[in-house]
Amino acid sequence: QVTTLARGIATSYSGTNTNVNFNGHLDFQPDLVWTKCRSDAYDHNWVDSVRGINPNGTLYALSSNLTGTQTDSTNNVLSLDANGFTVQGTGSRTNAIGRDYVSWAWKAGGAAVSNTAGTITSQVSANTDAGFSIVKYTGTGGSAGQTESIGHGLSTTPELIIVKNLDSAYNWYVRVEGITSNSQVLQLNLTNALGTPSQTPWGTPTDSTFLVGRSSLNVNENNSEMVAYCFHSVDGYQKIGTYTASS
Repeated sequence: QVTTLARGIATSYSGTNTNVNFNGHLDFQPDLVWTKCRSDAYDHNWVDSVRGINPNGTLYALSSNLTGTQTDSTNNVLSLDANGFTVQGTGSRTNAIGRDYVSWAWKAGGAAVSNTAGTITSQVSANTDAGFSIVKYTGTGGSAGQTESIGHGLSTTPELIIVKNLDSAYNWYVRVEGITSNSQVLQLNLTNALGTPSQTPWGTPTDSTFLVGRSSLNVNENNSEMVAYCFHSVDGYQKIGTYTASS
């Protein structure tokens, strides 16, 4: 529900180091905002309400084209607001002077709550109506061939799960129902085809939990924080599927 396209606001920005507010352009308070510069080859930028605010006062940020850990730059998204979001400074990922940007915003469930449905307790912000949740958990590591389960907060089994290790520079792992088996991944930051890592990354998800391989560092490194974005199809909101090119 976008009331007004936010295009052009950044390009008309005065260039002084003050906040730029995109409030009023959404009919909801976003929990995940993904921003990309369309006019220059700057990194992608993901912020969410579950990972929260860093010591420099902006939201912790990830780049979906990089392996890096989450960053805490002062030039990033300052807040997620009632009808939009506010960016601070002139950082290249969100507000370089004279550049053109696009942002995609999702509503989860607001402030995270504890979820004990799995073997690992998670912090979850879930929107069951829209089939979307943000999950943060701490990896446990462990033996190869075994799995840990994490509560995702949704009412239906997620079809798309995107996981990033927040503390170590590993690839983003993606599980897609009907495409990746439990031993396979797509990697969001790479152009690689479907791959089979040396350590099994997944177990079969349920309507209350998703499963990660105990020995897979990308999704369950011991004592490292992880974030997972979980989606399932909901009529009227989104549909997750696949296609085969005909030529």
